[in-house]
Order: sequence, then structure tokens, then C-alpha cells
Amino acid sequence: MRISDILAQRQSFSFEIFPPKGDMSVEQAEVVATELCRNNPDWISVTFSAGGS
Repeated sequence: MRISDILAQRQSFSFEIFPPKGDMSVEQAEVVATELCRNNPDWISVTFSAGGS
């Protein structure tokens, strides 16, 4: 299902996250993503290079 389809049907719930900075391992990032998924969001977007930097 496309995000636009979800928005047309009902109120949605999502997370916007930023890539980790520093020494966060892939395993730690996976733990965080798993915790977010427990809230059953319609989607999770990853913002990369915010502000054009």
C-alpha cells in the first residue's frame, strides 16, 4: 500500500528518524527500530542530509 493511500483512508501514525551519528552500531540501531515498530506505525521514514548539508 502506498503512503498516499493510507492518508486518503484515515489518520496515520508514523516516525521520522535521522541516521545515527557517532559510534552507534547496526545492532543498536536495530534495537531502536524494533522498539519503534512495537507502536505499529504506518511507516517510518529516514531523513538523510537534513537542511541540504
